[in-house]
Amino acid sequence: MVRENVKWIVACLGVLISVVLVPLLLLVGPLNQPNNAADHLGAVLVFVGSLATAAVSFISIMVKGESDQRLTRDMTTRKPDCG
Repeated sequence: MVRENVKWIVACLGVLISVVLVPLLLLVGPLNQPNNAADHLGAVLVFVGSLATAAVSFISIMVKGESDQRLTRDMTTRKPDCG
């Protein structure tokens, strides 16, 4: 179970890093237009804002998954009431 979670986390981090680095390198590298710095700054700020939103969404999905696993585990290990 733990090994499966580690593999899943490593895969998610790999995808997350590639999704973050490729557009950022494109914004700073080949798509950088030195003539219009205000537009470039705006594009970088929008990119950072969307990354923050995606990070919050990702964290909430991870927390929900963990709580669902815990609830399932608690329900299967709970003894029935004899009342």
